[in-house]
Amino acid sequence: MASVTHLQDNTFLARDRHGHAVLIDADAHGAPCPTELLVMALGACCSTDLVNGLSEAGGQVESCQLTTHETLREAEPRIYTDIELVFDIRAQGVDEALVSQVLAAALQRQCHVCLMLGGSIRLSTRFTLNAG
Repeated sequence: MASVTHLQDNTFLARDRHGHAVLIDADAHGAPCPTELLVMALGACCSTDLVNGLSEAGGQVESCQLTTHETLREAEPRIYTDIELVFDIRAQGVDEALVSQVLAAALQRQCHVCLMLGGSIRLSTRFTLNAG
């Protein structure tokens, strides 16, 4: 369950079933717009699966930074057609093959947001790994 309350103009306060609140501004002046929140949720979900997957494989993740690159369709409605997730990872006890394997599993089987969006948006990943 979620609730969304109109505050003013195109600004809303959304709450989840636990009472956590998020300010949303459809004009993106005072808070993220709904589509930005969607990309942020995608990034957080996939990052969680990546960090957990590397940790479960015996790695020690020191940092994981994600940047996204989105492509919007030119015609209305302007929806995302492609989202690339670019990770900068610092970890001990992992190699590039393991990172690739964990990211593939996240996109194809684990990340709930990836699975919900994957049918309508092309998702891709790339990463740099600073391993020790």
